[in-house]
Amino acid sequence: MAESTNHNDEFMVPWTEMQHGTREHYEYLGPAFYEHARESLVDNLMMLLGLLKGPKLGYQTDRYSHSLQSGTRAYRNDEPVDMVVAALLHDVADGFAPENHSDAAAALLRPYVDEETHWVIKYHGLFQGYYYFHHHDGDRDAREMHKDSPHYDRCVDFCHEYDQNCFDPNYPVMDLQDFRPMLDEVFSRPSSVPGVAPRPGYRVPAGARRIAARSASRWALSSAVVCSPVASAIPATSCAATSGSRWSSPRSSNQRLKLSV
Repeated sequence: MAESTNHNDEFMVPWTEMQHGTREHYEYLGPAFYEHARESLVDNLMMLLGLLKGPKLGYQTDRYSHSLQSGTRAYRNDEPVDMVVAALLHDVADGFAPENHSDAAAALLRPYVDEETHWVIKYHGLFQGYYYFHHHDGDRDAREMHKDSPHYDRCVDFCHEYDQNCFDPNYPVMDLQDFRPMLDEVFSRPSSVPGVAPRPGYRVPAGARRIAARSASRWALSSAVVCSPVASAIPATSCAATSGSRWSSPRSSNQRLKLSV
């Protein structure tokens, strides 16, 4: 896991049971954890993606290459940053939540992405079944239970364009580090899900605003990222992010990311 950037580790509560904590204790503990968790989040996600490297399990690519290929195809198709990041991370939970990896990945993304992107990732495992459930004597049309959702077509397209076709060992994928600016942008946003029970006048913690400001500053200093080609399961509430946003985007007309792929 990423190391903490909190330099106040000399503070330690005098108790071993949370019931004995005071307001003063929790006024320190809350921000300390929040700052550490947010600042190490992208590093930890990249580490989890790395854990997908390994056996191909009968496919022509491993799950890591599959994920890079999904994210790369979404990026090259000029998708919004939310969808690019979601494509990259759609199977990140395979290693620790294989039976409900779609739900787990969607829960991870929910505080930071738009509602449509969250919905697509939550149900992509079911929609992906269109391509193979019938070979297991299952119902390939199970996705039709969601036919009335406004996000139905988007999920169909996601699975067709960024999932079922992403097992090509010869497809030139972007390097994981090439996605870093996009991961930083999405996961530096203030969370749309409060970390404690909501209270009147709830505001996003100051730590989120500081992290977001630092991320924006880093992005403004970055004018280009060079990407290198590499050879490399069965299966609410609107978010605060702006749907379809291309952020201060490398894809925007005045600040385009230059790729050598």
